[in-house]
Amino acid sequence: MFAAAQRTVLEVALPGADAVAYISIYEFSSRDAAVAAGDEQARYVSSPVGVVLFAPGTRFVMRQMGSTVIFYSWLPADEVPRAGDIAEALESIGAEIEVPS
Repeated sequence: MFAAAQRTVLEVALPGADAVAYISIYEFSSRDAAVAAGDEQARYVSSPVGVVLFAPGTRFVMRQMGSTVIFYSWLPADEVPRAGDIAEALESIGAEIEVPS
């Protein structure tokens, strides 16, 4: 469902780092569709197929608000300044979609 969804990708400059962070915002037709798509994506990124797309230790933040799902991944081992702060800020928005570990 995520692959077919309308999305916006935000590039976030991280103060004190040469890196940027990316936050993806997906829009679905309804709240129920967003919940279903978020659950599907959470299972995918933690599955044997999906996990190969991310470095070991990657953490995910997935949040659902109405028909919108926000997706952010970050790697604490990279020690990119403020990447964890973005995750923390996003965790205050909407409802959590838990990514199985």
